[in-house]
Amino acid sequence: EDASGAWSATDGRIVLRVGFDPAPQPDAPADAPRRLRLRANTVRPVAIRRCAVELRISCAEPPHFLDRYLRWRDLRQRATLNACTPFVLRWRDGHRRRRELRAARGFPAVHLDWRSGTARLMVDLDAAALHPRWSFRDRQTTSLAAPERDGTWCAEVGLLWRPVAPEESDVPAIAGRFPWGREAALTITDHPDFDTTDAFRLFLDGEPGHRGWLGRGLRMTKSVFVIKSASVPRPPAPTLADRDYLALVERLHGEGSEIAPHGVNESGNIPPDQFRVALAHIAARFRPRTWIDHGLTLHYCYSMGGVTNPEYALLDRLREHGMTTLWAYHDIPANAADSLNLLAPARRDLHTVFRLTARHLARGEVLTAAHYLRSGVVARLTGPLGHAAGRALATGRHTYMAHRSADARWHTAARLAAGRATSTLFRTAAAARNDARVAPRTPYTRAEAIDMAPSVYPERAVPLGQVRDDDLLLFSTLEVLHTTDALTPAAIARLIDERGVHIAHTYLLNRLPYIAGIFATPAAPGGRRLARAWVDALEALTAEVSRGRVWNPTMGELAEWLRALQRIAVRPAGRCTIELDNPMDRTVHGYSLLLPPEAHVGDIRWGDAAPAGTRRWHDWLCVWGDVPAHATIAVRWGADRDLAFVERDA
Repeated sequence: EDASGAWSATDGRIVLRVGFDPAPQPDAPADAPRRLRLRANTVRPVAIRRCAVELRISCAEPPHFLDRYLRWRDLRQRATLNACTPFVLRWRDGHRRRRELRAARGFPAVHLDWRSGTARLMVDLDAAALHPRWSFRDRQTTSLAAPERDGTWCAEVGLLWRPVAPEESDVPAIAGRFPWGREAALTITDHPDFDTTDAFRLFLDGEPGHRGWLGRGLRMTKSVFVIKSASVPRPPAPTLADRDYLALVERLHGEGSEIAPHGVNESGNIPPDQFRVALAHIAARFRPRTWIDHGLTLHYCYSMGGVTNPEYALLDRLREHGMTTLWAYHDIPANAADSLNLLAPARRDLHTVFRLTARHLARGEVLTAAHYLRSGVVARLTGPLGHAAGRALATGRHTYMAHRSADARWHTAARLAAGRATSTLFRTAAAARNDARVAPRTPYTRAEAIDMAPSVYPERAVPLGQVRDDDLLLFSTLEVLHTTDALTPAAIARLIDERGVHIAHTYLLNRLPYIAGIFATPAAPGGRRLARAWVDALEALTAEVSRGRVWNPTMGELAEWLRALQRIAVRPAGRCTIELDNPMDRTVHGYSLLLPPEAHVGDIRWGDAAPAGTRRWHDWLCVWGDVPAHATIAVRWGADRDLAFVERDA
């Protein structure tokens, strides 16, 4: 410790500096609020798997904190907060005085524990699991989540320590996750690989007695192919060059959905000038904010080196057309049928795998049951063994389908599939042992990927809390192949209860025989073509969106909201006052605050006016309003409500 109250340490590769702001003025109270800056910078090039600072606080009883479900509770066991959860911790010191530590701006990832009278906080300044990126160039799967940092790299997290006045509520005021008091967010990104015009029309319009997607006030990010490919190894999907398909796409866009490029073509590499023309075409017609990678052979895609390829210069082209968000093959390694909440996926979901496997077996849907088992196995194996198991199970499935399509008896097809899968397992495992490139290690574990579960993050491989206004954002998804198993009324209700985020990676028009999709089997009663489970899910989602409980943005809108959420500072400025500071060049509309439940709606002043809206949750009073560009807004309630008029008159 030096005279200014700063600490530093080095491990030879990274220098860590931790320090308080300068001491308060002599006439300031001894326990005036203090800022704590956690900062790390490199002294030579180094790849960082994880860089964190551990803080310890003595407290005889468990402290209280805000968990990832936005519930205020005591800390009894280990907990992890990711980059979409406000960090606030309160405890009593040795003199029984209440103290608070919270993030000064943004939502840092924090790991918390309390044992033997000590609260331990591990604050992540950087971690590979907070910004996963992938490369599939040269037929290799390579993680780019921990790039080498040069000697100028630095990361910082700011915290605010303050005393809690005796008259303050036991519950702190915090930022809400979503605009306009919404409790949860559900975004669907749909890929067109299995699209047909007839299936798309049925999805949009529904059938007699059952409405489709349109006319409900729902939105999605629907990716499409822009131009036809010279050759496709299967029946090609329609593109924007198909008049009937384009008409359906325009109807979807007309109701507020985002039409995004899924690459620009389905198969085969195209010249750079053709790529630029196709991208400019969809950008001019639909003005998307989102790009979604397609295929593992298209040289212009992000995961295939399109960023560093000067002929395509993917990021430059996206910026040129106003696109700010992109997806490049990262799904959170969790089962969407267990929970839709991307911010709180479960590490253990085998019970869900077994339950759904048994359900589909009981219905005679052997292929769907087998696919669940395959997914459950592959999700838990890593390295060469996981790669070999995935290849073997995929080979077995293809063998079974090929022989069943030739009218072979099911047990004969199953025996042949088992034999082919077993031989593939041993052959692939042997090859993997001799070539580490087959399944290279990732710089984070499955547990870290689930615990930290990033939703969006800057493309330049830094945590979301360090986002800048000019950053392009990558985003994560939960893969939803078995749509009617995952998107159910009960799952939507649980997402609301958990105040979570769902970003779905779907192929809604997929009719493969091992997928529990949105279409009923041909033998459905009455000739129904939409699965009843899908119709029920649509009705439930429509109801919750209309009630104002679920926010249903496009992917581009969700990403921009989460960017703004990190940039606005939320500072306590009195017993019942919160200051919102917006450093950006744009006004943030519908910004939500969660106030103590005992607050009264009539007492609240947003600046010098009433808030734009309020909604009472069972444990919070949610209020919202606008935060103008380059401005600080004070939100007051209770004993501080009249200060707005005093300041205005002064």
